Amino acid sequence: MKQELTKLSIAYPAAKRGADEVDVLVDVWAEDMESLGDEEFREAVKQARKCSTFFPTSADILKHAEEMRSKWQKHSGATELPETP
Repeated sequence: MKQELTKLSIAYPAAKRGADEVDVLVDVWAEDMESLGDEEFREAVKQARKCSTFFPTSADILKHAEEMRSKWQKHSGATELPETP
């Protein structure tokens, strides 16, 4: 998580997030993101970097994760074969 927050700090220099602030964000975001797996978190952060012009909040990351889950569920549901009797 710290690595991803550091990447965000570099990607959004106007946010002026220092190392101490990133350390605090790691603790806060760890609580907020407890429902996400590591890969899901990384992908949601990546999507946020692609879409946002401002440093994302934890709510933004969770929103991206939920959108990815919805797309995956729709996609996986469309490719499943019907059960045979």
